[in-house]
Amino acid sequence: MEQDPNIFAPLVERFAEELIIALAVALILGAGAIVVRWFFGRKNLEELGRLRREMDDLKRGRDGRASSPPPASAPAPADVGSNPPDALLPLKELLALVKGHTDIAAEQMLKPYKGRSYHVRGAVLDVCDYSSHVQVSLYRTDGISITLWFDPGSQKETLKALRIGVTVSATGLLHSAGDDHIFLEKCALDSIGAGSP
Repeated sequence: MEQDPNIFAPLVERFAEELIIALAVALILGAGAIVVRWFFGRKNLEELGRLRREMDDLKRGRDGRASSPPPASAPAPADVGSNPPDALLPLKELLALVKGHTDIAAEQMLKPYKGRSYHVRGAVLDVCDYSSHVQVSLYRTDGISITLWFDPGSQKETLKALRIGVTVSATGLLHSAGDDHIFLEKCALDSIGAGSP
């Protein structure tokens, strides 16, 4: 029995057509997937880039505020409590921050805190009148010494009348800190009275 060689030709032809169609569909689907992935990937990369730029801008803004010097024109003593931002750290934490560091390192560490308003209380140790300012030295029971610098003419008569041991409270801008000592400038005397420092 002889087989006709042309009997397989339609089968091979049919198989080849279906194979070509399947490959074409797979190619179209694969290309579509690649295009979709590329499109959405590009969109995601653009969004990621935008978010990174926003984060960088926020960081620069925060770093700029933290390292910016205090305003050139300091407020009048009566306005000391209202104009500058309030203290970021309590006095003990401020001193702990700079303890054991050199003056140069302490200056760098204090940059974010300089020019901020601090309200302090202590007993008068001494009052000195200099041409550039009046200096009041205070001591406290917690071991922190405070030096207050008042602008010339600012409450001078009241400051001259202070006696050693009298408890006072004052508000001033942080100038520097080291060891167990805090220096405040542009101070304003808030109250004078008895009581523990």
